[in-house]
Amino acid sequence: MAHAALTTGLARTRPPWQATAHLLRGTGALVALVVFSARAPVYGAEPFPALTVAIGRASSCSPSVRQASGASRVAEAEAVGARLSPLGNPYLEVFADRTAARPEPEATWQSNLWLPVEVSGQRSRRIAENDRLQEWRAAELTAAGMESVAAMVARYGRAVVAAERVRFLEAIVEISRQESAMYEARLKGGDVTVREAKLAAVELSRNRMALGTARSDLARALAGVARLLDGPAALSPPLHDEGPPAALWELAARDPGSLVTHNPRLLALEREGAYFGAQATRQTVDSQAPLNVILSAGQGTDGSARLGGGLAWTFPLLRRNQGEHARALAERARTLDVAEALRRELGAALQGLLEERAQVRSALDELREHGEPAAEAALEAARSTEQAGKGDLLHVVTARRDLVSVRASGLDLEQREWSLLAELVSLSGRSP
Repeated sequence: MAHAALTTGLARTRPPWQATAHLLRGTGALVALVVFSARAPVYGAEPFPALTVAIGRASSCSPSVRQASGASRVAEAEAVGARLSPLGNPYLEVFADRTAARPEPEATWQSNLWLPVEVSGQRSRRIAENDRLQEWRAAELTAAGMESVAAMVARYGRAVVAAERVRFLEAIVEISRQESAMYEARLKGGDVTVREAKLAAVELSRNRMALGTARSDLARALAGVARLLDGPAALSPPLHDEGPPAALWELAARDPGSLVTHNPRLLALEREGAYFGAQATRQTVDSQAPLNVILSAGQGTDGSARLGGGLAWTFPLLRRNQGEHARALAERARTLDVAEALRRELGAALQGLLEERAQVRSALDELREHGEPAAEAALEAARSTEQAGKGDLLHVVTARRDLVSVRASGLDLEQREWSLLAELVSLSGRSP
């Protein structure tokens, strides 16, 4: 019967949530359920992308990446001003006077052209500061891109698992519907009690509610992926269960120190510290005002031309940008202190992720090797007993609920593995 096929048709060589269609093998009334594993996309929705495609789009389209990219372009634009010399803005002053006490008033005039010349390396320090700023913004852009990739990995896994959960519950709902209809017909013939028929109806309603919840979770997961893709208004559900890649875990186990060293957030903090260090140096140099070369031209009281020149400079006796210099050094100390704390935290976090993932994999192996077969055997035994007239529907329903619970636990573990992979991507700054 259909319920016996729920267990005996399972393909044990694949994960249990990938074998839902095989649960129905040999049952002519339910063969049509196989189509749910390849449902047609929603009209007007974009097909669900592969993981590599989704990661590529998220790393360049998310709002955080665009914000960081804009900040990087602003830093590049500031380089234009950093490379300019104040010599391009000379200062001109003109004086004129006349004597009014004499019978024939005499007039004189004089003009001074001040040419500021940076002789203390101010321009090179400005350029160096801007270079450090661009490096900092570039590191922040990389960090924002990897955070978007990590968010996409988490949302992608959530959508994949949610779609598989929906497919599995759709099969369960169809079996419950067939079972409820069968018991309702047998009740009319007097073969079963009212209790058994109502129990089948309650089980159908319960499974339908679970399916509705799973579908709402899938809708939320698909919307989350679509937001990071910055394009489709809607996505079709993924058609196949895609497990999380394991390559990055192998690298983390082989060389954890390298992953911590190249963490994008850590590199951004180090670049930020370098920027404030360059700013402190520039503030010190800027306390030396530019040397002014003065060119003078004028006319004396006798009408003769007068030419001259001179120099002018400022002595920074009391005001030497002490406040700006101290602030830049404090900012540099802050970022380096945060970077050191983050480095220690990342090392501990990576070790924790490796241990947690090992436990998740162990639990999945236990479920697939022992939990799933035991739940299937229990359901088959309950069904055989019920068919032989030695048991009732309650035992079958209980055994099926146990099987659903075991498979739901497997999906929860797979979802957790996706979440752990997203955290590893964020920690390492590497694509999975």
